[in-house]
Amino acid sequence: MARDGAQPKILDVDGGTLIVRGTVLDDWTRFRDDFYLVREGRARQAFIEHHLYSAVELKQMLGEAGFTGIECFGGFDAEPFDNHARRLIVRGSRA
Repeated sequence: MARDGAQPKILDVDGGTLIVRGTVLDDWTRFRDDFYLVREGRARQAFIEHHLYSAVELKQMLGEAGFTGIECFGGFDAEPFDNHARRLIVRGSRA
């Protein structure tokens, strides 16, 4: 999100164009994606708001919920979670 989430995106979709615009809210605690679909001369709009958590916050919340062995990865193949990561994957165990 921090690297390219707020960059507008224009995508060709079946019979139309989708425009996605992201907005950072409340000092990076929330993020809003606005979607505009233009098809056959008509436009439709929708949005999704996300709550954002850092790796530190997620590890703390999972620990408080009883999880152990909590690890963070930058992808589903256990890539390192660093400044090049495209996503945040958190893994832990709970008995």
